[in-house]
This record gives sequence, structure tokens and C-alpha cells, in this order.
Amino acid sequence: MRLIQRVGEISAGERRYARRWSAACILGGVALLLAMASAAPAGAVGTTTGTGRIAVTGIHPTGYVGLLARNGLSRDILLDYQLSDPALLSHYDLIIVAGITEAMLARQSPARRGAAGGSGLDALTHYVAEGGNLLIDYSGASATIISRLRGRSAQLPMGAYGLPTTAQFRMIGSNNPLLGEIRQDETFPPVSLSYVPVPIDPERSVVLAEFIQPTRRIPPRQARAAANRQNQQEVVQAPAGAPALLLEPLGKGKILHCGVAIGLGIGLAGVDYDRLVLAMLRELTGGRATPQLTPEGTRLKRKQTSRSVGGDSADSEEEDEPAVIIPERPDGPGKRGALPKGFSLVEADPATEFNLQGVLQGGQVEVLLNYWSPADHLRVTVAPSGIRVVQVASGRARGLCHTRSEIARGTPVVIKERHGRLVVMAGQASATALIGNLHRGSVAFRGALKEARYQPVEPPLFSDDFMRTSDEPGGWETHGGKWETAPVQNPDMGANPFSYKVRAEAETATAIAGYPYWDEYRVTASLRPETPRGQVGVGFYAQDPENMLLFRARVLEGDAPLADGFAFVRRVDGREQVLAQSPGGLRPTQWYRVMVKAEGPWIGAFVDGERLFAVRETTFSGGQIALWAEKTAARFDDVLVEPVTLPLDTGQRLVGTVPAWAGIIDVDSWAGPATPWEANPEVPGLFWRRGVFYGDVGMRFEIPELPPGGQAMLLADGDGESLESGYTLTLSRNGEGAALILAHGGRELARATLPGAGPLALSLRKQGTRVLGLVDDKVVVKAPAAAQAGGGRLAFRAAGFKPRISSIAVWSANVSDYTFDTAPVDWWVASGEWDVTNRWSCTPDWSWFGGFSAGVAAIWHKRPFEGNIALDFYAGPKMITLDNERSKEAMADFNAALCGDGRDVNSGYAFIVAENRTGARILKQGKVVAENRAFRLFTHGHNRWANIRVEKHGGRLRLFVEGQLTVEYTDPQPLSGGYAGIWTRNNGIMVPRVTLYHEALGERLLSLPWRG
Repeated sequence: MRLIQRVGEISAGERRYARRWSAACILGGVALLLAMASAAPAGAVGTTTGTGRIAVTGIHPTGYVGLLARNGLSRDILLDYQLSDPALLSHYDLIIVAGITEAMLARQSPARRGAAGGSGLDALTHYVAEGGNLLIDYSGASATIISRLRGRSAQLPMGAYGLPTTAQFRMIGSNNPLLGEIRQDETFPPVSLSYVPVPIDPERSVVLAEFIQPTRRIPPRQARAAANRQNQQEVVQAPAGAPALLLEPLGKGKILHCGVAIGLGIGLAGVDYDRLVLAMLRELTGGRATPQLTPEGTRLKRKQTSRSVGGDSADSEEEDEPAVIIPERPDGPGKRGALPKGFSLVEADPATEFNLQGVLQGGQVEVLLNYWSPADHLRVTVAPSGIRVVQVASGRARGLCHTRSEIARGTPVVIKERHGRLVVMAGQASATALIGNLHRGSVAFRGALKEARYQPVEPPLFSDDFMRTSDEPGGWETHGGKWETAPVQNPDMGANPFSYKVRAEAETATAIAGYPYWDEYRVTASLRPETPRGQVGVGFYAQDPENMLLFRARVLEGDAPLADGFAFVRRVDGREQVLAQSPGGLRPTQWYRVMVKAEGPWIGAFVDGERLFAVRETTFSGGQIALWAEKTAARFDDVLVEPVTLPLDTGQRLVGTVPAWAGIIDVDSWAGPATPWEANPEVPGLFWRRGVFYGDVGMRFEIPELPPGGQAMLLADGDGESLESGYTLTLSRNGEGAALILAHGGRELARATLPGAGPLALSLRKQGTRVLGLVDDKVVVKAPAAAQAGGGRLAFRAAGFKPRISSIAVWSANVSDYTFDTAPVDWWVASGEWDVTNRWSCTPDWSWFGGFSAGVAAIWHKRPFEGNIALDFYAGPKMITLDNERSKEAMADFNAALCGDGRDVNSGYAFIVAENRTGARILKQGKVVAENRAFRLFTHGHNRWANIRVEKHGGRLRLFVEGQLTVEYTDPQPLSGGYAGIWTRNNGIMVPRVTLYHEALGERLLSLPWRG
């Protein structure tokens, strides 16, 4: 072959290194550029302690970022325009370039101060020469970049220049610094296309890995581009023995040339290069970059999710959650006695929870419950004059409740005994009593009770996210209309791909589920009217489509509320009676969360958490649930039924699990359990949580048995820098036991000694005016909380062991985290089209929540916020065609708003990122108050998510992009509060995750403005 002949023509001096560098290519050109650039002024580079500060940049950084996160190493993401700043680069011990971009080659005009030559590669040269370390791989190669590099590398040997390969590669050399965890001659899989690097100085370079014989062809599109570069009809692959990894010194630093496209391989194809990359990082940092976490989770490949491969995910965690546990009642005191004379036994040993039903036939009825003996039981009397409940304990009688009401002959009587509560209903009369810790015992009655029926009941538990096709009914019985479940695209690859759709444009449609004996429950459902007419609702205590209680809402044609927009209706044999109503209604194409709860005789209706009305109603004592629509089209989702006594979830729980639909680029960014935890590069084992946690907060750390000298620490309300800035709970092993210390600002507040050092659960809670330290959920140490709040940052530290990030859980009262796996009921669409939709037209299977418009597409949180607030979100472009434009995918206009009015994005503070692809600005009520004209968002965003965070703390406003402070402004007259939103202009934006950190909530909901 021509290639072998050219290699054979290399000089004798070069031939000695034929095994070490058999072909030159683009990376050799990069290396030469680095070698030729002028030196930078002397100065310190990086950190001096800890695991080191690491930055990642380039075309495909996501895989490296995910690898660093799951192994507990620091990782900053640098944008292309920042690479021309030597002062910024000097903060890092190691910089990873995962594919060279056009912007790295371009010279800044004018050149950044202190940058010789002005390009990103020139600044990287300064960085390496002054002691920095560089790992550069050629992921995402393009013909334009390769051509430009080749044109600037005329001094390179001509043999085999620019040759690609699809071959596997293996480690070589007995003195290879990467050997240890990696075996000599160990072989690694290839990526779609790699390149052969060349060293600057063959005498000083070390070949760490070589390519073996290719066994497959180069993909056609890449083959054509490579053939054009070689000026040949067919592309020639590099021969076996060509270098794959090269390590060489440059000035005070080192460069590791990686011809293998590792960034592309781990970021998109899911190739497992973790051990190799970690070995390279350790070599380049002098052994400092040692993992601080035990990595975990299913490793995904292209077009895989945890759901599709059956791995661990949030879905499986929910499936493992236990049902409501009802404890059995204990025996009563002393010996069990016989029933009094005249009483008929209904059930000798009833369930803890049951119903007793019958019909009052004149006179009165006495019912004995939990009858253990004459000295210990409950007695219920239902008489024409009312209801009385008496408890007899140790022979002493105590009245629990007495309701005076006329009860006629033939009235249905229902007695509902639950673990801690007793409800008696007789027509419109009712009585409720708390019965506490009661013993077991018989059920019996005497008197005028006809058709007595005993029914044990299970807690009403039911949920449905409609994650199935229309061929699977899922337990719903439909009447009228057309009901169907249909996915957005591939259901395994979508955030919330299904909802229950109904079309009932000329009729009434009802879908019923559950059991007839269900009672004392709350039913919650998300619903979205699709057309500006008709009514939608949620039914409960349903006997059939014509007999139920119904909360219904009219669909508005405009903005004005209707007088009977919300109504509570009793349907008996198809005839309706309105029991309560209030002004309002629902807007079409907006999502709402509706809840109806039945507690004894009281029924309450809520929309988006706001109570509309409560009525007393006893027509039906129990029944099924129903979804209802009339003369409209609608979507329902996320139906939940649970006991009304079960406490409602409050606040936000953040745990280390991966959403089931997340793909490989998600897991390495917004969906990665370790992503929110930022490793401290100077203190091994210390991690700060991203975000500011206002108000009450809690942390829980499942730790193994601590080794000798081991330590585990939790920190709350810190400043993000010093361990003495907040409350710390520290567990330190001391011989066979452990010392537990609660401290604040470095001052000890409380101390305890534990007999063992784990395994155990360590918890720290800041709760109102107290700070608590718990071991296995029991308070061990406590102290008063300081009157003034601190910085709101959380942290944990592990010394002597490598924890799993799944062992850390956080709860906060003032955080709202959204991954849009459920209907977006907390968000209000002000403009544009928003829904779960696909991001890429080339791969339409993947879908996330997003919006688009030829004008402004804006979505706002329904509830306003007061005081300090931070809005953190991930964004990516949607491939769209707007009006008569060509199809586009623009990394531009990923914008946010704070303190707005919920309608106009310029009504409060607007944060604009890369408008028309350049610059970043902060506006106040439409006027620019701060900007960064040099800012550029990365241009290669097809397979990336951008992280954007905006903050308001007092008058200080800040905009961060990929964790880098981009623009800031201090407002002397700050706005006090308002709505938070995300928006774009003439573009499409995908938003897989949004997190809000707030100091206080406002009251006026965008969805119910007339109630403000």
C-alpha cells in the first residue's frame, strides 16, 4: 500500500520511533501549534492541595463531565470564548478539550488582554508551558477544522499525515504510567472514527496505546470527507501499530494527545472508557485526581434509557414504595367477656378498618364496637333525636361526641371505623370522634337496624399515569365519548409520553375506576381542556355514570370568569342539583391540578391548591372515582387516590435517582444524581450542593461502618466556601464508638457519644427555631437556631470512605424541582406552544418538555415569589421550521425572567442568553442595566444541554451559564417580587429540568387571577 511505502521512507532517526508514532494527523497539528506559540508570563497554575481543579471544553464535553461527576471529581465547563483568557485557565490543574471547535482556532479581535496571539489554542499553550496539563482528544472532527489545522502544520512529517482509523486500540509499553488498574496489552473498543496523533518531539514522547488492525470500514459520510482530505478516491486507514495515545512534556506541563474520540464515545455511544480516563487523569494530575465517590447506576448506550433496559430508576423506586400499613389492634385489658343480652353479633373479630351499614326502622339502635368486655368498648346510639358516641374504658364512660338532629324512619345509617377515627352518618346527620389507640373487639347491635352489613375496607390507594397504549384499558370503564391513550413518540424515551384523551364534543363522556366501597379519600387529577367550550370535571363516590358527586368546571372562551365557572353537583339518576358554585373557569390548552376530598360528611374542592368551596353532603357514603367531560375535548393525567387522613406531601425531596426516561446525554448532565453536588477541588470528600436552600431543610446520609479515623459530616446554611459558615453535624470514629458533634460557626453546640460507628443514618435538620441532629431518625443532639439566616448552602463530607451519591437525600420546604415526568400543572403558558415534544427531527423518538414560537414563547410559574429567588434550568434547542424559514436548530435565546407580571417578559427582570447567538444581558423593565458583549454560547449544541441559573438576592442580580458567572448587576431599587419564567424568541427551546429556590411564596395564582 502507498501508506506503508510512505512510512518506510521516513528517515533513519525517525524510523526508531515507527512503533511510537507511525502517522501524523490533526492532533499532531494541534501539538505543533501549542509548541510554536509564545510563552506566557510566569505564574502559578491550578491548586496545591486536594484532587485538583479540572475544566472541560470542546465539541463533546458531556461524557467527560458525567464521568467526573459520578466519580466525585471537580468539573467546570468552559465556553469557547473563555479559552483566550490565560488568567482564567491558570486556575485549573487540568483542562480537557473534547474536540476542537472553530472558535478555538479563531483569533479574538481585539485579542484578550494577556493573550499572545489571541486564539484559544494560543492561550492553552501559555497554560501548559506554565505548568498546566492538557488532555486533548479529537472528538467530533470536521473537514473544515482538519483542513485548517493541516494548513498550519507544514513542518510535520508527510508520512501517513491525517489518516483515520476505526480500529480497536491497546495499551503498550512496560513503563507505561497508565498501567496498574489497566493491564498491559489490554484492548479497548473503538469509536466510529479515530485519528493518529504525532508528538512534537519523538525523542521525549511516550506511546501509551496503539491501534490494532482495522476490521471494519469507515462510515460513508466520514469516509468521503477523509478521502477528500487525502486527495484520493478511497480513504486509507492507519496501519496496525499506529499510536493512539501519546504523552509528552511541554514547558512545565504535559499534554496527552488522544487520537481516540473518547468524548464522542462516552458521551453519545456509551462506550465504557471510565478506567482509562481515570488513569489518564491521575497521570496528568500527579495522582491527585482520585475518585471520591463510588459510581453507580446503569450505564446506558445510544437510544437506551433506564426504562428500556430495566435498570434502576425513579420508576422502580416508586414501584417499591410500600402501601399504607394499617396496624392490627391489640387485645383489650383483662379477660374478654360475653356480649350483653339482647345484642346480635355482627362480627366477632373485625378488621381494623371497616364499615357497618343498615337502615333505621323506628326507635333507636345501639351498636357496640371493639367490644372486649362490659368495662372496655365503644357504644354508638342512633336515635330519632340524634347520634351519640361513648367510650367505656376500665369501667368509666366518657362521651366522645353528641349530635342533635332529627333522624327519620328509613334513614340509611353508615358507621365507618378507621384506625384513629370514627364517623357515623345517618341521612344529613353525622358525628365524628377521634378514637386513638383502641383495642380489638366484637361488633354487635340491638334495636331497629335493618339489613345490617359489615364490610372490611382497605385504604383507597390508586394511581394512574396512563403509561400504556389504548389497547390496555387500565381498569377504566368508559361511557360515552372517545377515550384513548397515545404516546408522543417512543414511550421509553419521553418524559411524560402519555395522557388520557377524550373527545366528547356532542355528548357527555365518563370514565370510572376504583371500588364501590372506597370512601374517606381524596382524588387528585391533572386535566387540560383542549377546546374553548364545554365542561370538564372529576367525580367521586360514583355508583354509575348517572349517580355520583361531581366537581365540574366550565371551559372559558376568553379571559373573563363565568359566574358558575366552578360547581359542585349531586347527580342522582341523571338529574343534577348544584350544591355550591363560585366564579371562574379553566382556560383551554392550560394544565390544572384538581383535587376533591371527602372527609366524613364534608366535601372540599381545590384547583391548583386553592380551596374553592366545601359542602356538607351525605347522599352517598362511598364509591368509585370518575373523569368527566361534556361537549369538549380534554386530556387527563396523573390520577391519584389516597386516604384523606394520609398527610399531604410538603416541600421537595431530592434523592440520587435517575429519571426512567433519561438517556445518555441526560444522565451525564441534568439527570445525573451527582450533577447537583460540586466536588471541592482542594478538600477531598467535600461536596457542596448547588442552589440556595431557604427556610426549613433536612439532609440524610446513609453511611457504612466508619473505618478507623473515618468521618462523616453534614452541613446546612453555609456560604459555599467555609465549613465554619453554617451548622455542621460531624460523626467521627473513636475506637469502637463514635463522637457526634453539632456545631455552628466552628463553635460546638452539643455533643453525644455513640456505642458504634455505623452503619447508620445520619440526619441534620434546620427546622424553625431549632437545629436537630439525628441518628437512625432519632434526635440525639439539638440546639436553638440562630436568629439570622445564613447562606443557605448545603454540603456533606466523607473522610476515609467513598460514599454513593444515592445515600444522600435532601428535603427542603422552599424548593420546587421539575423534570416534567408529570403534567406541568404548576406552569402557565403565556405565549407560544408548549408540550412534551421531540427535540430532533432526525431522531424523533426522544421527547422532553419544550416550547416554540415565531414570536415569544414564554412559560411562567403559576405562583409568585417574594424576596430572594434562584431559577436554575437546563435548555437545548428544538429543531423547528418557523413560518417560511428553513429548518433550524439555534443555540440562542435561552432566556429567563424574575419578578415579572406573568404576561410580559420585560415587565420585571429579563435575563437574555445569546440573543441572535451572541452576548448576555440583564434588563430591568425593558432597559439594559448590564451586559457581557464578549459572551458566546457553545455553537455545537446538537447533543448538549446548557445549564442556566439566574439569581436575585436583595438587589444583587446574577446570570450564570454552565456555572460560570456571565453578567451581574446590583439594583439600588430592586423589585420586591413577582413571577418567574422561561422564554425564547423566534426559536424552539427544550427544558428537561427546572429548579426554583425561593424565600417565600406569593398568593395570586396566574391560573385563578380573579381570586387574588
